[in-house]
Amino acid sequence: MRRLYKIKRKSFWKRGAGELIGYAISMIILLYIFVMVISLTVVDLGYKKMDSALQLIGREIVILDDYDNARIYAEEKAEELLKDTDTLRGVTTNITYVSPAETTWDKGVYITLEIKCYVDAPNRLFSGTRSSYITLMIENGGNTK
Repeated sequence: MRRLYKIKRKSFWKRGAGELIGYAISMIILLYIFVMVISLTVVDLGYKKMDSALQLIGREIVILDDYDNARIYAEEKAEELLKDTDTLRGVTTNITYVSPAETTWDKGVYITLEIKCYVDAPNRLFSGTRSSYITLMIENGGNTK
């Protein structure tokens, strides 16, 4: 009985079943690599959308009169620009002064505008909170006439 089992097992591998198993394993690995490439593409597109939103919002907030108006405008505009993207969720914005000594919204002061989003990629290794930021100079401050 045991000898018959060995003969069947040897003939099973000689008939090409090993190639089938190797092919199946290689297809799984190739599919996983394909999903990783798609995930990296989704993350890259998310960064590009955040960068274009930063450029548009940044050009507008530097000509506003005060910090509160700029913060409110940045939040509303970021939500508006990124709401149609299925892979970006939880959009938050933050405006900070570059120099800690600067605390007033005046012409010539540098600020940093940051957008944070959760990027939902097909592969969970690449999903997570991503941020992008830009440094700008205020062109129209509260003390400017």
